Amino acid sequence: GLPPRELGATYTNTDFTIADETDLVDVWHLFAYAKEKYPNAFDQGKLIDTRERRRILGEFVMTLVDQINGRTYPDTVVVAYSNFDTHGYTVDPYLELEHPEKVGVRVNVPYRCMLPKGLDGILVGGLGMSAHRDALPLTRMQADLQNQGYALGVAAAMAVRDGVNPRDINVRDLQKHLVEIGNLPERVLTDKDSYPMPIARLREAVRTVKEDFKGAAVLFAQPNDALPLLRKAYADAEGDEKLAYAHVLAVMGDPTGVDTLIAAVEQYPEWDEGWDYRAMGQFGRALSRLDRLIIALGRAGDRKALPAILKKLNLLTAKHAFSHHRAVGLALELLGDPAAARPLADVLANLAVERGQ
Repeated sequence: GLPPRELGATYTNTDFTIADETDLVDVWHLFAYAKEKYPNAFDQGKLIDTRERRRILGEFVMTLVDQINGRTYPDTVVVAYSNFDTHGYTVDPYLELEHPEKVGVRVNVPYRCMLPKGLDGILVGGLGMSAHRDALPLTRMQADLQNQGYALGVAAAMAVRDGVNPRDINVRDLQKHLVEIGNLPERVLTDKDSYPMPIARLREAVRTVKEDFKGAAVLFAQPNDALPLLRKAYADAEGDEKLAYAHVLAVMGDPTGVDTLIAAVEQYPEWDEGWDYRAMGQFGRALSRLDRLIIALGRAGDRKALPAILKKLNLLTAKHAFSHHRAVGLALELLGDPAAARPLADVLANLAVERGQ
């Protein structure tokens, strides 16, 4: 958003468009648009408050799966807290199965996320730290970023004092200071990396994942251990449980249950209720059930799924929800079969005619 400045206001939080901050024309357009949107505002913010920006590749890249699993680290310098505040659609495959919705999550943020890989003498925090884009919603709340900035400031001072690079400071001393002032819980001083998880936890996740995909994050964390267990569970299951296991396997890139998924997709004679992207105030799942099944067929990577996907492609019109168009496009991209090119071109041409273009 680009917030209006209202005299006497103590809180401003906008979310009304999308912008590319690296494109000066786009930035200019947004400032002009904001003047029209808030014509009675005393003033406008001078910076575009984007919720997602370019990020570094750090010594560690934090993922949403790490966060959902409550992963601990030996170098935690911030413990963030938020619900999954997406403001748009997500891309992490895990979210095609299970979604945290509005449940609060505490996230350990390791110091390595702020250390650019291969670059000394610099620390990068805030929205630019090393994390997957879908890991940002749980770590970008104001208080957490203030605590992060303080931790990085102390780290920089320690580096200068000791004549070392920021990556070479004594992180335990930094943690002790943050514990002393109340910014961190004492347990971070003894935390270790909680990965890899014990096989018993994966077996439990395989047991529960058939129930609305509960525990899917555990399986995504250790796919090499999880996939053999999931294949066996799929072979032993029946009905809806078999479909659930087929779905999980496919999203994890395994085609074992692709026939079961194709049958499930073909049970839909028409599109179900989809999701339209408005670029503002949208939370929760961005895909319908059919959308998720179709994308799973793409992720499975078996081209025998192509006819089932193309049948749904041919049903699309300009009146259908954005999520349906996205699901088919993503599935076909993932499948990578050139035979889809002509049907895609035909549908795009029809959509252009419908819109009068």
